[in-house]
Amino acid sequence: MSGDGAEGFEVARGLAGRGDVRGACAAYARVIASGDVEYGPRAAVDLGQLLAEWDQADDARAAFAQAMESGHAEQGPRAAVHLAQLLEREGDADGARDAYERAIGSGHREHGPKAAFDLGVLLGAAGDVAGARAAYARAMDSAHPEHAPAAAFNLGLLLARRGDVPGARAAYERAISSGHADHAARAGFALGVLLKRDGDPEGARAAFDRVIESGHTLAAEASRQRTSLD
Repeated sequence: MSGDGAEGFEVARGLAGRGDVRGACAAYARVIASGDVEYGPRAAVDLGQLLAEWDQADDARAAFAQAMESGHAEQGPRAAVHLAQLLEREGDADGARDAYERAIGSGHREHGPKAAFDLGVLLGAAGDVAGARAAYARAMDSAHPEHAPAAAFNLGLLLARRGDVPGARAAYERAISSGHADHAARAGFALGVLLKRDGDPEGARAAFDRVIESGHTLAAEASRQRTSLD
């Protein structure tokens, strides 16, 4: 059956790529109905994405839910993230949170950290600092090469806005230590600004120096900020 499922899935993707939404939806539905354990869940997620793009939110939710209920190790968590993003766009914060938690709980090495980061953004925007901090910590603890440093940087920004200088500094340092080409430099710059405002010129210079040495696009501004400390 996997051969038929694979063929049907490729047909559906081809139709979607050519802009034949109705045909693609029908093709994806046939793959789902086939009961193929591999391509059925994949088709359900892709169908959900396609329906969401065309503002068919109810049908998209149903497709994502079907993929989640399949128990597929890859497509279930992937569907949960897409469902959470859809619910978030619709203003259903509680539903989005539940879906993100579902993805995090799966332990998937890619979708779990992504969901933790997105949940942190959602809760931070809602003013739930404790919840955002916990979500970002889960992303950071995953050691994911992209989402962990991004979470550390975002957590630093969140805590800095709250006036928690030690907490923000620790988060920025976590992002810097990752060596990420973008997030480390942005965290270094933000740390320099934070320490400058907090009356620690020596620490600010050291932070700006790291940004300058990185060659990041913020290097020129870091250099100007550093010069203002002399």
